Amino acid sequence: MALVVEDGSGKTNADAFVSLTDCDTYFTNRQGSAAWNDAGVTDEEQEAAIRNSTAYLDRRYHGLWRGMRIELNQALDWPRQDIIDVDGFAVDAASVPQAVIDACCEGAVLALSEDLLPDIANTGIISEETVAVGSVRSTTKYEGGKSQIKSFRKIETLLRGLIHPTGTILLERA
Repeated sequence: MALVVEDGSGKTNADAFVSLTDCDTYFTNRQGSAAWNDAGVTDEEQEAAIRNSTAYLDRRYHGLWRGMRIELNQALDWPRQDIIDVDGFAVDAASVPQAVIDACCEGAVLALSEDLLPDIANTGIISEETVAVGSVRSTTKYEGGKSQIKSFRKIETLLRGLIHPTGTILLERA
């Protein structure tokens, strides 16, 4: 099934922030694209990777994005309005920022080799856990629960101007 790429209108059926063609171009213009351009990877696998990357971005940063969604029933967290990035520039509400598209491409290549959003039976609300081996002791305590969703430095860096500082989750109207 073909990707339904968000075009900035707030589509109700979008499942991707980037098209396969644009993701191909992104990796053609960068080093380290061997995993994306591997001859054994089909277009269908790449499209699935783009969908998985989009889902990862939506789940990982939901509540952390700056601004508000433009439509109540839009399928994805972008496009958004009322955003001034960290450099003081307004972000166009009728588009998906290039940084989000680039982050989606980076996530897609990761998704070819690993599960970005594994099924987690236990969400990890640990009240306290102590492990001791000889004289080494480690104590873990998560009162509010610790996120089980992975973080990736390259993606975090690309999105830094579009998300609130980590840990600051804001409620949005939508």
